[in-house]
Amino acid sequence: MPRPNPEVCPESSAELVAWMTANHSGPKRSVRALGGGSSPVWNSNPAQTACLLGTSRLNRVVEYPARDMTITVEAGISMDQLQQVLAAEGQRLPLDVPHSDQATLGGVLATNTSGCRRYGLGTIRDSLIGVSACDAQGRLFKSGGRVVKNVAGYDLCKMLIGSEGSLAIITQATLKVLPHPHSAGAVWVPLAALGDSEAVLASLVTTQTRPVAVEVWNRTAVDECLTEVTNVVTGPEGFVCIAFEGGDREVRWQTTKLSEELRQLRIDCESRLRSEATETLWADLNSFQNHRLPPQFKLSVRPSRIVEVLVKGTRLGFSLATHAGSGIGWGKAAELVSPSDFADRLSEFRQFVENLQGHLCWLGGSAVEGNPPAGTPLPAGTELLLHKLKRQLDPDGILLPGCPAISSRTP
Repeated sequence: MPRPNPEVCPESSAELVAWMTANHSGPKRSVRALGGGSSPVWNSNPAQTACLLGTSRLNRVVEYPARDMTITVEAGISMDQLQQVLAAEGQRLPLDVPHSDQATLGGVLATNTSGCRRYGLGTIRDSLIGVSACDAQGRLFKSGGRVVKNVAGYDLCKMLIGSEGSLAIITQATLKVLPHPHSAGAVWVPLAALGDSEAVLASLVTTQTRPVAVEVWNRTAVDECLTEVTNVVTGPEGFVCIAFEGGDREVRWQTTKLSEELRQLRIDCESRLRSEATETLWADLNSFQNHRLPPQFKLSVRPSRIVEVLVKGTRLGFSLATHAGSGIGWGKAAELVSPSDFADRLSEFRQFVENLQGHLCWLGGSAVEGNPPAGTPLPAGTELLLHKLKRQLDPDGILLPGCPAISSRTP
């Protein structure tokens, strides 16, 4: 995925603060923060004329007390580089990030990126314990600390997650990390019909196992991303995959136990263990997000409604890969259609998702031309709160003008 060239690329937090201060007191140019530029959220943002401020040179490891299982790094470090530092101590950040060779920690925080293991291990929000950031006026502020148990006033850390760089530019973060697991395994259920996944997902309410990922893909998504993967067990309409990680005995027991539980319900399934190269399982299950043609939209509904969404989206001709345990889905057009036809299908699908009290967000893509399809609007109370927050931190509207979620305009 090509990365745009930033116009400004500071080498330190002090240099960033100096530039932002000078910009605020002088020309007040619009600013758009650029990490790796790999996220479809970043690529779909309308602020194309703003000054690109790159953070890739802010990539140092500030402090790593491995025995405390925390690490403090600058925001421009790539996710691959961060994981390599942690792997040297037998540790890891439990997060799935598409294009991790390109994606930066700051970009992951700003876009709230997550993948299939969100179900069992949480998101970047659950790992973040401290952050430093620079606002549009060049003021550097901190929140949280460098230990797991800390109290530091308002939780500004969480405020910046998912803000897409519209409130402040993250310069540094402190994370809690976990030991690296020895094994991974999965129970695969081939689907003759997407509706058959309902019984599989319902069985997880009473299972004695603890999955870290629960995936349901339709067949078009499988054909697009997993045709060359030999460990996938799929059916005519797709698959359900319930995945585990941990110690060898732990994973083996859980896959065996879940298989027994499903067979008692007369559900055909197959278990697969991966005691070596465990990351390949997660790479496979995140391949839809990591594909050379990124998803065009993202949706979220209550997990209990995800099967209805899959059935409807498949009928409308979409490729869909869902983190079913979390109620999150990613989709794109399964076939070449005209821009108007695609817009009509997506509009119908968005209305269906909203009727289930869900949310659909357009991420961009080549299937439509001109104005992008409308996403689900934010609740009025949430939008009002975001506007107030924007006015406090960026009253001049310098950071990320035109952001669809947060704007300096008075609602």
